[in-house]
Amino acid sequence: MSRDNRIQLYPSDELAEKIERKAENAGLSISDFCSQALENHLETEDEKAEENRYNPSKRLELKIEQARQEVMETLDELEPETGEEIKHLQSLRTMYVISLWELLKEDYGPAQRKEAMKRASERLADQHSTGNQSESAISDE
Repeated sequence: MSRDNRIQLYPSDELAEKIERKAENAGLSISDFCSQALENHLETEDEKAEENRYNPSKRLELKIEQARQEVMETLDELEPETGEEIKHLQSLRTMYVISLWELLKEDYGPAQRKEAMKRASERLADQHSTGNQSESAISDE
């Protein structure tokens, strides 16, 4: 292997002494010792990267995170459209209820209308307490 490149390091005094001591104990020059140490470190890092790449639980975590991000992006895109649609439906429902009420006012007296509102309120409370939202609010008792 050719060693034509030069890299300079500026370690702390403590690290420099440690490198010099280990190089001397290994019978290597400081340059050779540092080259070997860096090669070993880089090989270890590559092995760790491969291990993480093929580790099933790590891959699963990455896939879950990717799916979460995609879902959040989709929700962010849909939110403005859905919000406007809900507002529109609520407006239509309110208009329908007001229209019905105006029509019923002509055919029923105040006492009858009050009784109808009381029954409607009770039915709505029953539906919420039982969780049965599909039960018709206008079904016969």
